[in-house]
Amino acid sequence: MKQVFNLSGKIVVINDIPVPVCGNNEVLVKNFYSAISVGTESSNIKSAKGFKINKENIQKAIDIFKEKGIINVINTVKDEKSKLQTLGYSSCGRIIECGKNITNLSVGDIVSCAGGGYANHAEYIVVPRNLCCRIPDNVSLKHAAFTTIGSIALQGIRRLKPQIGEIVAVVGLGLLGLIAIQILSSAGCRVLGIDISQKKIDFAKKLGIEKGFIADDELEYKINSYCEDIGVDKTIIYAASSSSKPVHQAVGYTRKKGKIIVVGHVGMDIPRTPFYEKELDFGISCSYGPGRYDRKYEEEGIDYPISYVRWTENRNMKEFLRLISTKQVSLDELIEGEFEIDDANNAYDLIKNKDTKPGLLFKYRDIKEDINRKIQFNKAKIIQKSKLNVGIIGAGNFAQANHLPNLMKSKYFNLLSIATKNGNNAKRIGEKYHVKYYTTDYNDILDDNDVDLVIISTRHDLHSKIVLDSIKSKKNVLVEKPLCLNNDELKIIENNLEKYDINLCVDFNRRFAPAVLKVKEIIEENNLLEKGMIINFRINAASMRNHPYMNDAKQGGGVIIGEGCHFIDLMNYFMDSNYSKFQVISPSLNDISLIDTNNIIANIKYENGSLGSIIYTTIGNINYPKEQFEFYGKNMIFNINNYEKLIITSDKNINIKYGKIDKGHFSLLEEYGKFLLGKSNGKNLPLNNKAIESMKLTFEIIRNLKNEIGKR
Repeated sequence: MKQVFNLSGKIVVINDIPVPVCGNNEVLVKNFYSAISVGTESSNIKSAKGFKINKENIQKAIDIFKEKGIINVINTVKDEKSKLQTLGYSSCGRIIECGKNITNLSVGDIVSCAGGGYANHAEYIVVPRNLCCRIPDNVSLKHAAFTTIGSIALQGIRRLKPQIGEIVAVVGLGLLGLIAIQILSSAGCRVLGIDISQKKIDFAKKLGIEKGFIADDELEYKINSYCEDIGVDKTIIYAASSSSKPVHQAVGYTRKKGKIIVVGHVGMDIPRTPFYEKELDFGISCSYGPGRYDRKYEEEGIDYPISYVRWTENRNMKEFLRLISTKQVSLDELIEGEFEIDDANNAYDLIKNKDTKPGLLFKYRDIKEDINRKIQFNKAKIIQKSKLNVGIIGAGNFAQANHLPNLMKSKYFNLLSIATKNGNNAKRIGEKYHVKYYTTDYNDILDDNDVDLVIISTRHDLHSKIVLDSIKSKKNVLVEKPLCLNNDELKIIENNLEKYDINLCVDFNRRFAPAVLKVKEIIEENNLLEKGMIINFRINAASMRNHPYMNDAKQGGGVIIGEGCHFIDLMNYFMDSNYSKFQVISPSLNDISLIDTNNIIANIKYENGSLGSIIYTTIGNINYPKEQFEFYGKNMIFNINNYEKLIITSDKNINIKYGKIDKGHFSLLEEYGKFLLGKSNGKNLPLNNKAIESMKLTFEIIRNLKNEIGKR
């Protein structure tokens, strides 16, 4: 399919983007039109011209440098610059597929669609249920494409709460402002228009403003004079400016105890004294309405009860469509024209023309065509029988930082294919690594007889299903931790492993960190387990404290299942024995920003008599080393400090410093490759039953922990 992107400030149209796969809570839509948001998209294009240097990216660069060196920092920056940025967030089209959880929309419905990253300038889009709604029969498709933009204007007015007869100043007479003028006028308000352009003011007069004003240094005086020295009752700011001047001016001409709402992207250096003296109310309007940026609402389709939240994103979209259908809002005068998607550069060039009307559209062909999710990129790619031909399912940040470069570095693998939900991501990565094909449907990989090994690096809640599908397709599997999210899923995986002769490896990579392998070697050489050992792991997981995905029990599993399983497996690996009993407790933190179940002490006794203790906490400080391990054996103590240093205390003390943090990602992959090719016995690998036992203990610890908390 075709899609429009921003590549470092340049508009590009890509023809071979695979059609996205429809999720359970989503619909697949073939676009008729998508609206170009002049202000927002111009701003995004300008901001994407260079790699952003900010606190977050600096810290990311430091972390990559510590673990992988300066070359990887440079490569990461290059990758960021080469990423295609999607454009568009307001469109309309026909539903051609519905996810299994969609009950109140059907294939064939004509809908308006919303959302950055969803309602893109593309021939096909996937949209969550709560971000689309049916279009009334008497609403033009061209007009319906502006529903998201209209909902933004409408939500700002809801935050403003205007009353009949009030004087409302609308600042910024672009598309949002011109729509807002009509809504406010139909609500019985007297509307004043403010802009830096006289042409925009003159245009706004045709749509119902009572009076227009140039935003110059005399603005406060002119508006107050017009309003009999009282000022306007309320001001809503749709302007886009890095300056705080629109807010400062609004303070001057908004009456005492009035209200100011900011919708546009303006400077927020707010002067306290005049706000205080006038006792002004000040607020921000968040995009299309309640539900925006709430993953449960937008991605999982969980609606807010109408009795508690009258106007949500979706209900605002429906109301804006109603305003169009009743002709209380007219868009004909706002639309400059429409463009074929291949003509995208001319459309964006037109944006630069200040005389252009604010509404522009992309038009898409309404013809029947096959949905192509698999793009053959490198047909000449050789299937190498001497290597393991690999298909990767899920190519997010982790896979790009670890699995992909590690596959390239190894002599045991041949990367054949990439499957990832994001079509442009699939294309970018597929081309970078010269795969045979890239796809948005992982079944293309499972159906490929040439694929020997599947690497699964998706969201945690998808692991179980994809692992099962891979097992049934008789593919060897390397899956990111956790293997699954609960015991029921684990039992099904275990049962299927007994039916099919495949190898399943969970990426419990800590087993292969150089410091860990060294300690394991010495423990075995000195038979320390036979004499009894005490092992203590301390995990300072402060970075997980507010991690939205990991702390979502449904998607990430919670941090103990999502990440803590690493250390439960590592304890099992060192003990090399089944556990006989365990005890787990958590503190009562009395802090709503913290989660009790993220902070545990688990004491585990093994059948060989040794004892392990795991402290996992999110309440620490990110500046302290994350992982420290201590091992106490007969007359020997080992201390691993964050994989950077190993201290061995015995009759002869030894300090080993490692040049970089190595958590074993590459070594595990190498060992698994050698094992599958018959060049290793795979002794240290977390294969099949070993991985399952680690997950079983993880789930048992969580179950007991919840019981312990429930008794408080």
